[in-house]
Amino acid sequence: MYKVMIVDDEPLILKGMYSIMDWEGHGLRIASQASSGEQALEQFLDHPVDVVMTDIRMPGMDGLKLIETIRSIDPSVKFIVLSGYDDFQYVKEGMRFGIENYLLKPVDVNELSATAATAVRKLELEGQRRIRSIEEKQILRTNVLNRWMSRSIPMAELKQRAEMADIPLHHRAYAVVTGSLLRSDQAGDSFPPDVRNELVSEVCELVRTDASELLSTYTTLDFVDFDGDIVILFSDHGGGLNREVLHRELESLYESVREQWRIDMLFSIGATVGSYLEVPESYRQAKEIQIQRMINSDRFIVDGEHAGTRVSSVEFLQELQTLTSLLAKKDRKELQLWIDDSFDGLKEHMRASLADAQDGALEIMLQVAKQTGRSNFMESFAQLFRLRSVDQIKQYIQQFAGESLDAVSVAEESRSPVISKVVQDIHTRYESELSLKTLGQIYNVHPVYLGQLFKKEIGVGFTDYVNGYRIQIARELLLQTDLKGSEIAARVGCLDPNYFYKLFTKFTGVSPTEFRSVRKGVPRG
Repeated sequence: MYKVMIVDDEPLILKGMYSIMDWEGHGLRIASQASSGEQALEQFLDHPVDVVMTDIRMPGMDGLKLIETIRSIDPSVKFIVLSGYDDFQYVKEGMRFGIENYLLKPVDVNELSATAATAVRKLELEGQRRIRSIEEKQILRTNVLNRWMSRSIPMAELKQRAEMADIPLHHRAYAVVTGSLLRSDQAGDSFPPDVRNELVSEVCELVRTDASELLSTYTTLDFVDFDGDIVILFSDHGGGLNREVLHRELESLYESVREQWRIDMLFSIGATVGSYLEVPESYRQAKEIQIQRMINSDRFIVDGEHAGTRVSSVEFLQELQTLTSLLAKKDRKELQLWIDDSFDGLKEHMRASLADAQDGALEIMLQVAKQTGRSNFMESFAQLFRLRSVDQIKQYIQQFAGESLDAVSVAEESRSPVISKVVQDIHTRYESELSLKTLGQIYNVHPVYLGQLFKKEIGVGFTDYVNGYRIQIARELLLQTDLKGSEIAARVGCLDPNYFYKLFTKFTGVSPTEFRSVRKGVPRG
């Protein structure tokens, strides 16, 4: 059954074409419809068809331009033109593109039926579509490969398209490699889009033209994915993909790229799989570890079979309570040393990745922001994820913490002495009973006035501040100790465990048990 696309900017025409004749009786099926040339082209790229029946005069991309464009992608497609105008110039142009017929509206059913039959006979005689140029085949291949990797192509269509585009589905071993461009200086900023696109095209051309020399051991196919990264599919008919060979050939490619353009590349190798059905999983893994970017692996090759599991941000920030204490004391020197030790320790971890460093930095930033009252720092988060090395991240976090403490100092200078003392009491006596009444008695201030003054200077009410600080400490105890929930509740000044559970859920969105299991007990993948 050959597939048909109907293209017309008149809704009634689109609707009426479904019932105008017995399509299936001719071996045809209307698979899609579009109301403009642009929409039709987009649909064709995602879901190719065998026959396109299109109007000529449409806003934007007209029918002739649509035919010209689709024919440049797949010259085997058959075209039937519809028009409300008996215009010889259109007929002549259409014939130049090799259309099957030029039908005037309203469509004569017998003429349409005869035209459809002719188109089907041609398709059957051709057997399968033949792509007549390397460029056209690469366009088709890139479309199929992208849809294959993203699991958006039906298996029946994949098999059909793979045969046309010379994509091997019968091999016994596959592995996907993704390649992303890096600046040689490892700077945080990426290439400008136009420069990056040009470089990616150049590298792909290098892979294709020099594949027999650079990537000579196994069958390779390259394309650019939807993220703009280079993807190389390695496969072998015999069933073996030696990882050492993959590394060696990628090293040759890396050196060639480095020599020609003075840029670095990061290659990520997904798992070796034994069937074309599993190739998307190898691609998914390659993309994931590309994002993680293992710190202690080879400088430019990350191998999914050696990557192991992700390192929890809490795993290398073992002493978050120490961070809380240092912030409370505003001990700048010790705080900088603590940040140094945390990130230097991560660099020594055999499974550590750049993403782990970013996650840990995010934990620190959130803790610093919450404890110092810093707001409007979303841009700081964005900048964090542009950094390309652990040392850059470490320096950035030290700067962020220092600026936050500076802001605290400025804010504290404007606080009244009594509120400064109350905040200090909360930080040091959170496990004790705290109330505006008792603190008012200590500082000889009416509790109502003390509460109003506290909210004015701190920005939140006294009770919310106390509860928030207690939950902050509780989170750290859940991660750093094996204490039961009831024991932690008592340690942070909540004598009723049930109240503690409700309070914890209110502030974090999960129960203490769920928080501990997700953040501490379950490894991150």
